[in-house]
Amino acid sequence: MPRNELTKNARAIGLSESQFSRTFADNVEMVAVIIDYLSIELADKDELLELKEKRYKRINLEEAKT
Repeated sequence: MPRNELTKNARAIGLSESQFSRTFADNVEMVAVIIDYLSIELADKDELLELKEKRYKRINLEEAKT
């Protein structure tokens, strides 16, 4: 996370930068453990773009029917 964003986010919730960094890192680690435990596969950038395009096309088709 860029330094200025780190500072802004820490100040927004009343923490020091080091406290925010530790909390953020702990939360990222917890999410990683949950993702691993649930065997969730994450999409990479290309897969995500493809999924968004499919969703966009589906929404347009649904709107065209109405």
